[in-house]
Amino acid sequence: MFWNKWFSTVLDMTLTGSAVICGVQVLRIILSRAPRIFSYALWLAVLLRLLCPVSLSAPMGLLPEPRQERYAVAEPRAELADETEAESKTADNEVIVEIDLPHVRSAEKTAISIWRTTWPAGVGAMLLWSAIQYIRLRRSLIGAIPLEGNIWQADHIDTPFVMGVLRPKIYLPSSLAKSERDYVIAHERHHIQRGDPIWRALAFAALCLHWFNPLVWLAFAHSRQDMELSCDEAVMRELGRDIRAEYSESLLKFATGKRPLVGAPLAFGESDTKERIVHVMKYKKPAIWVTVIAAVLCVSAVTVFAFNAKSGDAPRTLTAREALDA
Repeated sequence: MFWNKWFSTVLDMTLTGSAVICGVQVLRIILSRAPRIFSYALWLAVLLRLLCPVSLSAPMGLLPEPRQERYAVAEPRAELADETEAESKTADNEVIVEIDLPHVRSAEKTAISIWRTTWPAGVGAMLLWSAIQYIRLRRSLIGAIPLEGNIWQADHIDTPFVMGVLRPKIYLPSSLAKSERDYVIAHERHHIQRGDPIWRALAFAALCLHWFNPLVWLAFAHSRQDMELSCDEAVMRELGRDIRAEYSESLLKFATGKRPLVGAPLAFGESDTKERIVHVMKYKKPAIWVTVIAAVLCVSAVTVFAFNAKSGDAPRTLTAREALDA
């Protein structure tokens, strides 16, 4: 019974999460000319839907608040004992009745049995694969030397990356030219300052939990893209001069003949190089009115996507006999 309820909760989370993912994808198109930090922020609502098993309510929401039917006790409980599977008494002397219908199809029971086996196996396989990739990455860092603060240099890595969640470190390849370090370090430090290692770890947890949902894989990839593009924009604003040509050249060097960093949830590096170069070369500082409208739209969308619409109707109350006859 416990596992059935848990699986049912996961399915509810993945269905509502899928609806939010579709909404975020539409808004990403609308916000394509706005700073990418707003597209990146939209994924917070997706994370909440995919990881929080409890539905939160607000005056406005994407989905209606689920209604719980309450059944008032209109007859002695002894007469109901042989007709109900389970019942729990509430504080106001009402009884919530759970009825196990006898005509449940055998196909549904078979599907539940298969799901009970494959879902934990998929989660375990995802975690095992990531653990193996993480161990391999750690082995490549043998001999790394500290440069300054949390910045390290290693000989056997192809691309710079951030590793760790609570105490993240920046690792740079030894082949990285000194003229490119300022751009790379500024980029990776910005990741750490806004907590991207934590958000990526949570995103990977959602991916493991909902590994069977292709929309979650799409969301994982697009959120990573928005993370990198918004970080590139922040670096160009921070340095205060037109560095698009030099910055794009650095990205191109990382993409040439280098293996992407995949499979390690506690580490992430340069990715989506082609899209990032195009975005960097086309980047222009947006107008203030564009930023204001994008911020209002982003906050409103996150609120609507993350919560269910609170119902103003009182819970429907039926007698236990009416509930059984329904």
